[in-house]
Amino acid sequence: MFAPAWPALTLTERLRPKRKLPSKLQYTEQVEQLSFTEAAAKDFSIGFYRGQVYILIRHSDGSISGFVGYMDGQMKLPPKWPPATSNKKSA
Repeated sequence: MFAPAWPALTLTERLRPKRKLPSKLQYTEQVEQLSFTEAAAKDFSIGFYRGQVYILIRHSDGSISGFVGYMDGQMKLPPKWPPATSNKKSA
């Protein structure tokens, strides 16, 4: 059975969204190949880091829910989507 070479993370790292990750994302050829412009990648926190493309997913209140990873033609979803962290109620 083929297992993709995703970066090894602890359980805590996999379940907790990376608050600092958006600042580390870079616009690279891999991001461009997915048809994101540099401006769109910056606006939506999409970029390359540690061997894969990350796409930020936010709750309607703006808090980070998690990241979708893309590597070698495969999308990888987080094992769990954390709840919104804001006390704001959506309209």
